[in-house]
Amino acid sequence: MKTNRKEITHEQVVAELEAADPAFSHECEKLRPQYEFRSALIGYRIAAGWTQRDLAERLGMTQSVVARLESGARLPTVGNLHRIAAVLGVEFIVSPECALSLRPIGQPANEIRAMAR
Repeated sequence: MKTNRKEITHEQVVAELEAADPAFSHECEKLRPQYEFRSALIGYRIAAGWTQRDLAERLGMTQSVVARLESGARLPTVGNLHRIAAVLGVEFIVSPECALSLRPIGQPANEIRAMAR
């Protein structure tokens, strides 16, 4: 049996919930830096053509640690951030405008948002 379902993305669901519920929106804003980090980390890993295991080997950690960093189950330490930056050739940007994101070393600041997505 075929059903007529409208496909909706995760981002669309979150946007609708944020618009409808100020408390949900507030909690999302508190977690946005963590989300931005995880999203950028996954994006750069995939862009490099690496699996979690590939990245883990380059970082000197296990695949399960990379999985926990990407899922948000584990927050990165400063040491982990340094190793990730070195291996991916990126720098971390923390600012009021974009909370936390990554960009290739030397890339202009106005292009940060595009790289984090």
